[in-house]
Amino acid sequence: MKEESESNLSAKQVSSSILLVTECHDLIPVNLLEMCTKYAYQSPPGLMPQVKRLTDSTSSLEVKRLAFLHSVCCERRNFVPLGWTKFYEFGFVDFRSSQYILKEIKEKKEKNLQVEFVRGILGQVIYGGKMDTTVDESILALLIKRWFSSLDTDLNDVRNQPEVSLLDLPLNVTKWYESLIDERVSKGLIILEKTGLTTALVRKEFNKLKDLWNQLDPLSKVTKSSKNHSSYNSSDPIVQMIKSDFLVGHNLLKTIEENLKKPSPEIFACLAANETPESWLNVFETGPERADHFVRVLDTMMRELETYLSGNSGNSALDRFNFSHFLRPASLLNCLRQKASRELNVAIDETRMASTWKSKSHSSGKGREQLSFTILGLILEGAVLEESASLVDCNPDSPLRNPLPPLLLYFTTTEVRCSS
Repeated sequence: MKEESESNLSAKQVSSSILLVTECHDLIPVNLLEMCTKYAYQSPPGLMPQVKRLTDSTSSLEVKRLAFLHSVCCERRNFVPLGWTKFYEFGFVDFRSSQYILKEIKEKKEKNLQVEFVRGILGQVIYGGKMDTTVDESILALLIKRWFSSLDTDLNDVRNQPEVSLLDLPLNVTKWYESLIDERVSKGLIILEKTGLTTALVRKEFNKLKDLWNQLDPLSKVTKSSKNHSSYNSSDPIVQMIKSDFLVGHNLLKTIEENLKKPSPEIFACLAANETPESWLNVFETGPERADHFVRVLDTMMRELETYLSGNSGNSALDRFNFSHFLRPASLLNCLRQKASRELNVAIDETRMASTWKSKSHSSGKGREQLSFTILGLILEGAVLEESASLVDCNPDSPLRNPLPPLLLYFTTTEVRCSS
């Protein structure tokens, strides 16, 4: 009876087991991992090895197409944010599910219906269901259209194409990927160096940052500037936004000085390793991850904001902006639209935004009421903008980042097309 009850208990335990599938992630609870029997699987690196793993000599043409699409989706994750805007958990289960659906609909007679159905399932459910940005959804739709434009085209010519071309990425993406690997290796080496430091050396690293702060002395300069602008009032939404950004930056500088004078153990550990604390990045989300770079960039940004305010107090028009000078550039765009709605005397929902790289093409807007601004300091990745204001593909030796000419951004009350 005892043996029988033990066998029943064992059967119940097996029947109630749960299978969990996940990508590697630092936030997976350690306690959960200790309770589980763990199996690790790593996909082979490279596009063609993945395709080879998913197919064999007997695979149908539809399965081979699906294998290419699945491998491309997985491989593009190595090039975030150029491949996808974030890392998506595409796995073997997605491939198997898609393969089963292809098998089910293959018996349908209408091939046009087959193609549309396949595109919808892949783009809206299996792969697209994991995406949460419109940019990635658009890229996925183009990839699906490429591999499932029809179900009869041969794939022999595809295997001879370069891998970058199959991934639909810029030709210089390899250079970008190598720079990313170099950056990761450098960070790892820095971490290894920091682990062997004595208490005296750690304190020395922390004092380097304090010396930089004392040398720049941004807080005293900003405090003096804020007194000059405290009595200046304006109903202009752009001025109000700049003053708000300036105030946020001023408070962040106060926080930094506090952390340097009386750091908590967590803050001290970050700054001694020259890492930007999370509390700083919560205010300035796009700030550098190195603490010394963060302080330099913030100091430059506050001086630029002071320039905007000083220029406006001298009755200079605020019509030229560099997004890198603002802690919250998205708020600036909202204020530009709000300013346009006031100037054009229409509701904010009735304003239409358009842009052009050439001031000459802006003349096409004559005869319409409009308000224009110039945006400076934009940088382009993944393509090159020619003098004729047309985009061309990168070469393998093209720079990773290409500066763009000033962008003319204008608002009007009439529906317009964005010119080149």
